[in-house]
Amino acid sequence: MVTTPEPVELAAAGYGVLPVDVLFDILLRLPADELCRLRLVCRSWRSLTSDPLFAKAHSSRHPHVVAVHTKSGEVHVVDLFAGDVLKRIRLDKKGCDGLSTQLDAVCVSHGWGQAYVLDVVTGAVVGDVTAEHRRKLNSSKPTTMLGYIPSTGEYKVLRLQSAPSPMCEVTTLRGVGKGRWRRIRQRPPVSISSSSRHMAVIGGIAYFMVIPDFAVDEPVSIASFDLATEKWRPTTIRGPLSSLLVTSPDGGGDDESPMHYVSWLHFRLATLNGYLVTVHYNYQQCSIDLWFLQDVNKSHWTKRYSVRYELLPENFPQDHDDKHDDDDGHLWEEFYEEDDGYSSLGFSMVDGERFWEEFTQYHPLVVLDDGRIIFLLDRILSEKAVRSYDPRTSTWTDLTMMSDDFPVGVHHGSLLCSGLQG
Repeated sequence: MVTTPEPVELAAAGYGVLPVDVLFDILLRLPADELCRLRLVCRSWRSLTSDPLFAKAHSSRHPHVVAVHTKSGEVHVVDLFAGDVLKRIRLDKKGCDGLSTQLDAVCVSHGWGQAYVLDVVTGAVVGDVTAEHRRKLNSSKPTTMLGYIPSTGEYKVLRLQSAPSPMCEVTTLRGVGKGRWRRIRQRPPVSISSSSRHMAVIGGIAYFMVIPDFAVDEPVSIASFDLATEKWRPTTIRGPLSSLLVTSPDGGGDDESPMHYVSWLHFRLATLNGYLVTVHYNYQQCSIDLWFLQDVNKSHWTKRYSVRYELLPENFPQDHDDKHDDDDGHLWEEFYEEDDGYSSLGFSMVDGERFWEEFTQYHPLVVLDDGRIIFLLDRILSEKAVRSYDPRTSTWTDLTMMSDDFPVGVHHGSLLCSGLQG
């Protein structure tokens, strides 16, 4: 009786050996969870797939997001293309009201001042940054953000509270001061938003959209906090000019005077490929402008992308009047609202007891090496979806659904090599 050698034996004996560059290209096409299993074949495969250069190339081809599954209470690492859950990390406590990511670390916050930081690769808790926080009357829930400082290799957690009075605290996960919260006595130079859509952390700097003065016609501005020095920068960053003026809705006649976007609901902050980005939602034209900050000292922005998108619900016909029946027999009514310069387009179901507005927000997640932009579609009553946009052809491609996964953050590291730093 002839026995077939096991794969490990074949590899050790030198059978079926491929050139390294060919093997590199083949393994690069496989998802991370399969590569982790293939490491058991032989030492050479383990060495190749654990190399930081291979891990970096693999992560650029296989973008991942980190999300908290609302039903199981697990942290899921999800492949954006296939929609497969590559890794599950069980949390000690269910529920999540905030999530931020830096490289291979993810900070999950829940409750009033409770948060912990996980290593996405190992699943281990690298920092329990829960702090005693007594809920007071008229107080706001703290917002927790994770930051990474490239110059020192430290991870720090920033916690903010806006009411009853502004409060800012910092703790360090690695290095001096680990586990101790330090109150920042210096206050922000301006009033800042505590909404997660108006915050971003990149390069050791935390950025916050400034609460606008509606009596003054100025572009949006951004305040910044240096995590290395733990100080607020004295001056703000002036936002792109598109945040100040747009043409009047009708675009003709005597009403061509500029219309001011005084509502900051038209904007959010994001980080894309190492840049701070201001996302401008032009609801009137169903488009998204992505402005990249080129020079922080000069407040110089460049609009790299202008993306057209569809706002209609899935069952809403393309050809429609103000009122019509959809494929399911429901009556929909189109509405367009303007209030102090804020415009919105939506659709309401007006028959029966069910009445709601379906809005879809497109959140940019990452720009791929081939130029495609990955967006998360955040819908109120529907499942969240992931789509890619190709600026070369101006076309959209549906990728996957994010059922019961919220909130969502980009995993900038790699499941193959912990501590990947770009």
